[in-house]
Amino acid sequence: MTSFAELLRHHRQSAGISQEELAHRASLSPKAVSLLERGQRRFPRRETIEELTKALGLSGPNATALAESARRRPGTATPSQLPPAPATFTGRREVLDTISGYLSPGGVPHPGVAIVTIDGMAGVGKTALAVQAAHEVVDDYPDGQLFIDLHGFTESVEPEDAGAILARVLRTLGVPGQRIPDELEQRSALYRTRLAGRRMLIVLDNAVSAEQVSPLLPGTAGCAVLITSRSRLTGLGSARPFSIDPLSTDEAVALFTELAGAAGDPGLLRRVVELCDCLPLAVQIVAARYDDGDLAGLAGRLGSPAESLADLRAGQESVAAAFALSYRQFPAGHQRLFRLMSLAPGAAMDEAVVAAGTDLTVREVRPILDDLVDGHLLIENEPAVYTFHDLVRAYSALLSVDEDGTAGRSAAVERFKTHYAGTATTAMDLLYPSEEQRRPRGLTGDLSTARSAERWLDRETDTLLRLAQDDAQLNPYLCGTIHRHLQSRARVTEAVPLYRAALAAAQNDGDAVGVARLGAMVALGLQIRGLLDPAIEAYTEALAAARRADWQVGEIVAAMGLGEIARMSGRNAEAKAQYDRVLELSLATGYRSGECQALLGLGDLQCTSARFAEATITYARSLAVAEEIGEHQVAINAGVGLGDVHFDLGRLEQAAEQYREALAAAEKLQTRTVVNYARASLAGAYWKLGRYEEAADLQRQCLQYTREVGEAIAEIGALLSLAEIQLSSGRYDEALQLFEQSDRAARDQGEGTFRLQATQGLGKLAHLRADYSQAVELFRTAIGLADELDQGIDRGTTRQRLAAALAALDRTGESLPYLQEAVKIFTDLQVPELAEAQQQLAELQA
Repeated sequence: MTSFAELLRHHRQSAGISQEELAHRASLSPKAVSLLERGQRRFPRRETIEELTKALGLSGPNATALAESARRRPGTATPSQLPPAPATFTGRREVLDTISGYLSPGGVPHPGVAIVTIDGMAGVGKTALAVQAAHEVVDDYPDGQLFIDLHGFTESVEPEDAGAILARVLRTLGVPGQRIPDELEQRSALYRTRLAGRRMLIVLDNAVSAEQVSPLLPGTAGCAVLITSRSRLTGLGSARPFSIDPLSTDEAVALFTELAGAAGDPGLLRRVVELCDCLPLAVQIVAARYDDGDLAGLAGRLGSPAESLADLRAGQESVAAAFALSYRQFPAGHQRLFRLMSLAPGAAMDEAVVAAGTDLTVREVRPILDDLVDGHLLIENEPAVYTFHDLVRAYSALLSVDEDGTAGRSAAVERFKTHYAGTATTAMDLLYPSEEQRRPRGLTGDLSTARSAERWLDRETDTLLRLAQDDAQLNPYLCGTIHRHLQSRARVTEAVPLYRAALAAAQNDGDAVGVARLGAMVALGLQIRGLLDPAIEAYTEALAAARRADWQVGEIVAAMGLGEIARMSGRNAEAKAQYDRVLELSLATGYRSGECQALLGLGDLQCTSARFAEATITYARSLAVAEEIGEHQVAINAGVGLGDVHFDLGRLEQAAEQYREALAAAEKLQTRTVVNYARASLAGAYWKLGRYEEAADLQRQCLQYTREVGEAIAEIGALLSLAEIQLSSGRYDEALQLFEQSDRAARDQGEGTFRLQATQGLGKLAHLRADYSQAVELFRTAIGLADELDQGIDRGTTRQRLAAALAALDRTGESLPYLQEAVKIFTDLQVPELAEAQQQLAELQA
């Protein structure tokens, strides 16, 4: 597809105008047009595109093509994480211009990645400066902006580990958990690969050391990084350092006056801001409390030693005085809430979290939180979600130690934990109601809708995982509760170490139910990674534990996992036995999630064996149960299964329509695994319909996804499908490479079904290249595989193709029996392939 830059340059040159003239007509700067034509701004805003279209006089297809070229392609993760620009940013204009010029593509030349470090004491305004600078150059980085709080100096919060940060950032960039490596170096390499060729702006706030940020730096030019720290960071290559001092007295007075909304005696104003050491944070807090016009009284209170907290770091007494001035003007209830918030496990807290930790209601905390935000003791970066400035949290924590006592603090911590565990339980029940019997029970929360549950889980998953890691007793409950959501967000493999720790504890305690639940969760993580033998072992142990505990839901989950692995490996009889057992237990216990999953698996086996009438009925049963209980993923997969029946019976348009419906439903559900499954099926239908380019485009998206998430088995299927498309398109060299790659991977994984497909593909390619002897050997191998796996249609097609290869070698006598066997197989199955085989047989006998 032609890029936006190429089209814009083409249309401008066709119009015979310069960049300057186009900029004038479109109300843009010449620099902006230059950046657009050089591809350094690849995704301009809609308003910019409209102005350029008018300026160039484009209409109809040309206008549409220009707008379409500026759209981001599916799967392109474009984060926009910058906090809002400071509402009142005063002073520092010279340094701000220098930073902006250094980060701008057309500014000061610099080698490699543009890196700026900003250091200074707490409260001096480092973050505000970095955010303001980022907003001034944001248009130069159209591929997104990351804002990462490294918690280098956050009270009660450990500095963020670079590996954990990278895992979170990689997910933001579209890499699911299964694809994220375990080692820091590998994560950093993948991160740099994802950033290569992109223009992204990264703000690393509150760094503790150069060692913390080094793995987070991009590896190639095009990106820019802003880093803030209380320490001067060295060892970051060509980073441009800026050390920030407090505001000048005049700048601090201007900030106070703007915030307070009033002026006053110049001498007293200077005295007030100097007592704040001209630190922006302290000035903001003091200005928020100036409401009586008594500057002299304000200066007196600030100068009182009683207003400072000796335990704060040396040199911060003025800030402590500013905090105390605001804190002590609030009533006791406000003060208590402010102190206890420092004990929350997460950096950000919603109203319900605060209410739970302080033993109040949401209605009671809401006005208090508003007051604390107005007093600049809390930050509300998103509606009803609150954070501290690091130094304010430190002040709050110190006050809590002095005033709340050990018992009060411990009780608050337990209330926070109980709230998170209970809310996670309720959220999962709302979002995944069909699996309630599978999860641990005991706690509840206050959410009321599936949508609010989904938002809460997505926002709080990292906090829940940190709680699970920090609290060994809570770990089994939390892991068992949120497992399905981690699965839907492709984060299971990331949580496997936590699962293993919880499993070990359950084994030590003799908790058979816990062993069954957690063992199956570990097994799924191994299965996703393609480690099938260890997964089988883990599922088998989980199954035994479930039977010891007489926990039939646990037995269903483990047996379903074993059935899925058996089906993927071509052991259909073994898979059927497991699915039958799952169905029997599910019907007996009323576990309808197991019922619809077992029916789906049985339908897949029936379709594979060309028992299409049975498969249609079984898929329909699965679909009906899944829709009834809200098991959306199973419902979509059953819809794909019905499309597969149409596909195998040659009803390609009906199949494509069924797949399109399933894909639309999957995209609405926003579960990437299901989206990929439906997309791959639609690609297959387009391939058979001769729509090769559309098929190849869809299949490449599938291949990219499977590699991102590390789904080794699904990757083989994507490779094979793309190989078939290339073969049909006459691209034999590309097809050969893909078939051989698929064959090697299938052998490595012990995946019989895909090995059969790869062998057949290589045979077809050999035949097309007139290497009939090799084709004969390959099809003989394929026949053995098809018979061993009991692959109905494939048992016929392998014989039909072997017959054709033998006939091409004038070995008609050997060819005839194979073709007759193929006709008999197709007749028994009543499939469309019968007509072609009968015609081939008639020609051979003639």
